[in-house]
Amino acid sequence: MRWLRRETGWTLERTAPLALMDRAGDLAVMALLLALALTLAADRIAGAVPVAALALAAAVTATRPRLLSALVTRLYRALGRFPRAFARARGAARGG
Repeated sequence: MRWLRRETGWTLERTAPLALMDRAGDLAVMALLLALALTLAADRIAGAVPVAALALAAAVTATRPRLLSALVTRLYRALGRFPRAFARARGAARGG
């Protein structure tokens, strides 16, 4: 993200979605690989299914700007603290 800022002059709010989408894609693939490994495994791994489901849900949430923005808004309402940080997070979730 520092490289993008240096080359383009974009703010953190504008470059953060790029990094988030990249990591969300990685997370989704890892969740699917874990789910595939669980279906092929002879023994069940305790707690692996919820981890795979949670990872996939997090990846889907991170790739949907409206859903991520709504999640940030609800988290702010629940905590009621750090309004500037949550406003910046909402702006980043919306894509700038």
